[in-house]
Amino acid sequence: MSGVSLGYQQLAGTGCTGQAKLTVAAAPEIVPALRSAAASGVEQGGTLGGVCVTVSVTAVD
Repeated sequence: MSGVSLGYQQLAGTGCTGQAKLTVAAAPEIVPALRSAAASGVEQGGTLGGVCVTVSVTAVD
């Protein structure tokens, strides 16, 4: 889900001490909920101990 990743990187600027990428493969019916949760995390800061977190959610059958 590049929109969430890009959105967070733009908000984070240079305040991150590192970056962690979380890649999630999920059933198509739950992908919208996971993407919403990821977007919510971005809106709330999206860092863990100064490390910026990006999330990519992909639907798989």
